[in-house]
Amino acid sequence: MRFGWIPTWLQGFEREANSIIKDHTSHISWKEKAFRAGIHIPVGLFNAFCLYVGIVYGILFFAGFFTYEINEDWHLKDNAWLDIYGWIVGFGIGVSLLFILDKLGVGS
Repeated sequence: MRFGWIPTWLQGFEREANSIIKDHTSHISWKEKAFRAGIHIPVGLFNAFCLYVGIVYGILFFAGFFTYEINEDWHLKDNAWLDIYGWIVGFGIGVSLLFILDKLGVGS
């Protein structure tokens, strides 16, 4: 994929990144990628809830989850970035919901 706004000196990095991603995920079907990311969305939602309860809980949960995923990828080479991507989506949804509920005055 080519983006016109990427500076010339970064285009080599773009080609390299696309090559790495293609090489390391070509054996995984898009359905498996979507499933792997999808099952980690609730984990991100739960992490947002943990932050709502107490910032220490949210940080500890995130640290544990992230450490687990990095260790899993290090030993199994299972493309943990898919799991982390799902967490990011869930966390974003959770934080957005908490923000909206706070602005609406729900739970105050």
